[in-house]
Amino acid sequence: MSTLSLALDAEGQVVSALTAPKKAAYTCLECGHSVHVKRGSERAAHFAHDHEDPSGCAGESVTHLAAKRLLLTQVKAELEADRRVLWVQHCPGTEGPCRMRAVLPQHFAVTGIFDVCEEVMHGRYRFDVAVVVGGRAVFGFEVYYRHAVPEEKAADLDVPWLELVAEDILEFKPRVPWRGGFSRRHCPDCQTLAAALQERQQRDAARGVQTSKFVAEVTQVRKTWADILGAARAMDDRQKLSRDSK
Repeated sequence: MSTLSLALDAEGQVVSALTAPKKAAYTCLECGHSVHVKRGSERAAHFAHDHEDPSGCAGESVTHLAAKRLLLTQVKAELEADRRVLWVQHCPGTEGPCRMRAVLPQHFAVTGIFDVCEEVMHGRYRFDVAVVVGGRAVFGFEVYYRHAVPEEKAADLDVPWLELVAEDILEFKPRVPWRGGFSRRHCPDCQTLAAALQERQQRDAARGVQTSKFVAEVTQVRKTWADILGAARAMDDRQKLSRDSK
């Protein structure tokens, strides 16, 4: 059986075996049975079932379930405080990665009476977690643990949604989407750099136009002088033939 590092406490909050008090009661995220903390010097901290576990609970499944439960709690708190779903995206940079490694805040405003639920159906698909208004998902979340959202599903989802890495959720990292992690906008530093590059390109283009005009003028002058010299030589040749014929 896989090691279970996460469980639910008496209040339904996700807790880690590394920090959970030993004498409290906990519940397995997968099977709902009672578990207790085992933490010592010979083995990594983990939760063990109080009795022999017939369900074969897996650490992989528990990680995914814990991430969903924690995400639900976080999103619900955000909406109750500010009525907005929050996340960040990386600055795409200009002529290479962003030098400041900036992240840009994003949000989705939620209006009306809302709820945040797990396993929400949306058309023929199901969101791991979703913000629901009027019985319909208006913003969805997919928790990426081992398996990403299939391309067919990603293309068909018709509401805003994020795909988040389970470990990032559990480690309280900034909410950066696994898919679509780069913004179309730039940070102030990259905006300044982009403006400078555009100005330089415009100057280079203007110089290129002037150079083309100069080259065309020089070419025309050379052609004109070549025509003049050619006419002069032809006249000299005619005069010489006339003298020789006399």
